Amino acid sequence: MLRYISKRLLYSLLVLIGVGAVVFLLVRLSGDPVLLLMPPEATNEDIERMRHLMGLDRPLAVQFVVFLRDMLQGNMGESLRYRQPALPLMLERLPATLELAGAAMAFAVVISIPLGVIAAVRRGSWIDTFASVFALIGQATPVFWLGLMGILLFSVKLRWLPSQGRGTWQQLLMPAITLGMFSAAMIMRMTRSAMLEVLSQDYVRTARAKGLSNRVVIFKHALKNAMIPVITVLGLQFGGLLGGSVVTETVFAWPGVGRLLVQSILGRDYPVVQAITIGISLVFVVINLVVDLTYGLLDPRVRYS
Repeated sequence: MLRYISKRLLYSLLVLIGVGAVVFLLVRLSGDPVLLLMPPEATNEDIERMRHLMGLDRPLAVQFVVFLRDMLQGNMGESLRYRQPALPLMLERLPATLELAGAAMAFAVVISIPLGVIAAVRRGSWIDTFASVFALIGQATPVFWLGLMGILLFSVKLRWLPSQGRGTWQQLLMPAITLGMFSAAMIMRMTRSAMLEVLSQDYVRTARAKGLSNRVVIFKHALKNAMIPVITVLGLQFGGLLGGSVVTETVFAWPGVGRLLVQSILGRDYPVVQAITIGISLVFVVINLVVDLTYGLLDPRVRYS
């Protein structure tokens, strides 16, 4: 187990270095941030002096080596807009994004897994049809449109929920549902598909032949095995919620990492964009490791070597 975890951590480091290389190149294709920082009346000498102070006048290869060295040391540079270290700035906004993603995932799990199980057990019934329609609508509806419609209905017309801000459960409810709707539809489809496959297995028929109750067969024998692919989707969806919160945080003015990322991209704030992207990638890597380790708990046949 320890050897397996060590190998995964080594691979994760290589993944982060690769992500860092891609982000380093992409953000520099967006333009020169010095032109945004300097006033219109700045001379060419002033622009070149600022570019030298920021280290942007050095060869690209030298900038990349310095970037990798600082990244491995946990130094992501200083924000060009906020004039403070980029990593603490991201970590300051991270709790808000984790709160939103966690609430969205909780909503998705509570809705999707029971609905997927019931739809599989009662295949062909009205609830199975309802689950299929729910999955279709949930995956086809754009997040920004759903958020705007929610604001128009529950904030403008009914005045039940606030349209922006953070601090109370009322402010969290609508963004969490908006963000979690796509994941709920995806997880529900996977749960239904996995349960249908498991319910057709020989050991399930044997359990029924032994006289076990339907509840025991479903929850003790079928659901545990069906959860293996569902756990994979849960891990990927949670990471996707962190990265996909950009649109939701922008629509609801949620003070998280996603909104900061949009502002930093528009302002060509290289250090903050790099810090956020690498931070989200790190979360993905950790989630994938946790998912792989969870397989052993659900299926004793899984061994790590």
